[in-house]
Amino acid sequence: MLNNDGSESQIMGRLIPAVKWNNYYDYPSLSAIRHLIFSNTRGFKDKVVKCSGRRVLLDEKAFRIWIEDQNKEQGNV
Repeated sequence: MLNNDGSESQIMGRLIPAVKWNNYYDYPSLSAIRHLIFSNTRGFKDKVVKCSGRRVLLDEKAFRIWIEDQNKEQGNV
């Protein structure tokens, strides 16, 4: 997708409220998500979390990319 100036924009994934994450996915649990957010483990909050007022939303696409990056760092891929 291109912006008006011809540059490519970053396309975000679906934004899922953190408290409803387990309605869509079994992993990670809500308590694990809270831990990742509050401790900002390996940049999780910076890369995956979006805030709208008091709502905490998780970018589904960014989460998948973050998981892949963690696997690459650990040599699991």
